[in-house]
Amino acid sequence: MSTGTFTRTHGGILNEILRTPVFKDILRTNLNQVNPSTGSDLVKTLLWQDPELFLGLVSTLPAIVNSLTRACLELGVQLKDKFPAELLKSYLEALYNDLDTEDLKGCGKVWGELVSSMWEASSELRVGATRSILAAGPKVVANAINGLARSVNAFTRENPGAVGIFIASVLKDLDREEVRQATHSLAGAILDQKWHLTSWAWGLARSRVKKRFGI
Repeated sequence: MSTGTFTRTHGGILNEILRTPVFKDILRTNLNQVNPSTGSDLVKTLLWQDPELFLGLVSTLPAIVNSLTRACLELGVQLKDKFPAELLKSYLEALYNDLDTEDLKGCGKVWGELVSSMWEASSELRVGATRSILAAGPKVVANAINGLARSVNAFTRENPGAVGIFIASVLKDLDREEVRQATHSLAGAILDQKWHLTSWAWGLARSRVKKRFGI
């Protein structure tokens, strides 16, 4: 059976299943009753009881991540095209309020430390990551900066002064020496591009003067 045939057949079966009210009720009930500790217990059990199975499952992560990425992309497209922004805002706020923020912080910290240790230990990883960053990174970073700039501008218009409070809180927890080295590298790379920095600096200085004196 070809991949296209499998996809169509699988999609057809899924469509039929999703038309069944009983299945939807079962799916909704089971998802709502998921215990957050289940994921942690599952990893510990698999890792220490059957390492071979665990590593086999981990080897499927690229396919799972690719599938989830494609799903997230399609979800974003469908939500953007089919639902009003105000409805999405209220829905996402409700979802965020149900998240365990402490677990999210812990996950970010642990994975950050893990990636950092692998980065230091593997020259192959550094070379591969550098190649990938240089090939695809500029466009990704530019799009991210554009999106972030639009978000910051909109947020500042609605919440004057909030960005300053946020930046102050962030700076308090930064590793100053690491940030100093990184900013020097970035500043040197930007200055090498001769990207009209004089006009940018003048615009920044003028806006600060206006703000300072209430002009």
